[in-house]
Amino acid sequence: MRRLQNPRALTAEERRQIIEVCTSERFKDTPPGEIIAILAEEGTYIASERTFYRVLKAAGLVNHRTNSRPARRCYQPPELKATGPDQVYTWDITWLHSDNGNPMRGATFSVWLATLGMFLSHSRPLVKNNNPYNLTHRHSGLGYITPEQRRR
Repeated sequence: MRRLQNPRALTAEERRQIIEVCTSERFKDTPPGEIIAILAEEGTYIASERTFYRVLKAAGLVNHRTNSRPARRCYQPPELKATGPDQVYTWDITWLHSDNGNPMRGATFSVWLATLGMFLSHSRPLVKNNNPYNLTHRHSGLGYITPEQRRR
């Protein structure tokens, strides 16, 4: 029994175009949602994000599309071991499992830090997209626009 072809199904040329765009030098390290947002800003629409994922999955390209990234290593924080009193000190209360909760935001703690000449920072070191005013990273939570575009 022959299966009917959906008239709205992508053609082989449209599938090829999606794969070509996703594997291009420009977009090889970019997720489909971000690719679609960039192309939309330029006035180009190829297919929906879901269709991009479907085509990439069928081609075996859902994972990272190039060999440009090295294998990911898990960061292991240094282990400090005290064998007696006054040997190890910590200034970061997140190591004491505050989890950015009330102790981290409490006014008395903030005032105490200010008296010591310190300030609170909730930034994440070594994270490229932690800067709220960056001009390049498109956040999925902002609809794939940059924080700078959202602020304006």
